[in-house]
Amino acid sequence: MGLDSVEFILEVEDEFGIKIPDADAEQMSTIGSVVRFIAAQYGVPVPTVPASTRPTIACVTAGKFYALRRVLMQEFQIPRAAVALDARITGLVEPQQRATLRMRLADLGLAKSALRPRDPGALFLTLLLGAVLVAAVATMPLSLTTPGAGVFVMAAIVGASIGVLLLRHRLTRTRVTVRVVARALAEPQLQEIAEKQRAIAADRAIQQERALRNHSLDAHQKAIVDDIRHRICTIASEQFGVARERLSDETHFIRDLEMD
Repeated sequence: MGLDSVEFILEVEDEFGIKIPDADAEQMSTIGSVVRFIAAQYGVPVPTVPASTRPTIACVTAGKFYALRRVLMQEFQIPRAAVALDARITGLVEPQQRATLRMRLADLGLAKSALRPRDPGALFLTLLLGAVLVAAVATMPLSLTTPGAGVFVMAAIVGASIGVLLLRHRLTRTRVTVRVVARALAEPQLQEIAEKQRAIAADRAIQQERALRNHSLDAHQKAIVDDIRHRICTIASEQFGVARERLSDETHFIRDLEMD
């Protein structure tokens, strides 16, 4: 067991006021295995549901990173060491090569909109200053007949123009790193896997419910198991920063929660 696992087991022991033998603790690899052990201490045997085949997301982003790195190394002669996760794409590829890179990223499955700048504040200010600029230009003929108004309108035009240019520069200078591109490449697959995982979790919940019914747990015993599961999932959620609804009996400590 790693230190994360030890800390989790200690929290569970404190929560339920029990001691978990090291031999048993070392065999606990999922939320469900802890639930079954704790429930047994209350005299409630919980049946084991056969593990289902689950898609994994661990290798998706890594695979996309390796594919991106191969493209940068083989087609743009970027040194392997330079292709770090936090390296800026614009710092790796020359300006005249970026059109080629966009085509290669499209070949890897990157949508054109995936790396568009996402800065709502700057975008809103750009649109606002653009509107001011348009209004100032539209009122220029009228201002010429009003003493002093022409200076004000010209100042508004110059100020709005400078503001639009600065904000546009900010939008186009959004930090796009190798990490950002790899995640964007993986996003369609991650969404598909998330859908599969939700379907599998729902199916497993049905299996668990059937197993509990077949095991003839009465309402009191089922309430005990549900309470145990809720408390264990709460501990895991708080310790590892994972949303409570993402945790289930099949949640694996190393694969899903990245315990050391």
